[in-house]
Amino acid sequence: MKANEILLLGREIEDLMLESDGELTDDIMAKIQILDAELPQTLDRYAFVIDYLKSQESWLKDQANHFASKAKTVGRSVANLRERIAYLMESIGESKVKSMAHNYSLRETTSIDLRMEDLDGETMQNLMTLGLVVYESVVKTDKTKLKEWAKAQEHLPEYVVLNHKKSVNIR
Repeated sequence: MKANEILLLGREIEDLMLESDGELTDDIMAKIQILDAELPQTLDRYAFVIDYLKSQESWLKDQANHFASKAKTVGRSVANLRERIAYLMESIGESKVKSMAHNYSLRETTSIDLRMEDLDGETMQNLMTLGLVVYESVVKTDKTKLKEWAKAQEHLPEYVVLNHKKSVNIR
């Protein structure tokens, strides 16, 4: 018996009970026995589907973790290869190289950050007032604003760190 048939039978029993003023007639008892006999099998079918779907969910999560890990590894490989190209170009003193397939150009970027352990409370409050640092459940540096602010300073405080990095563009 299908789930919708069980529901219809249940409604039919309910209607018959209302008609008989709550009395359990032979007709109602016969329908309840049909329901009792069919319900366990139907529920077992649902349980089978639930078990199957739970195993599918677990397998899919495992696959997602596997592919996420693989993607990170591939991403690290790409970054390492780019760093190697930049190192080779820098070693021979070339900032631009043209080949049949690609144009390579060396560029230098600068990132900025704060050494939080070197900040005192007053300095932290000043940086927050300037909008350079925001407090979400942890303190986060707005690096874009911090970089703009740093450009306007004559001397940078010791807690501001500039990280220079060379990377390569491949076109």
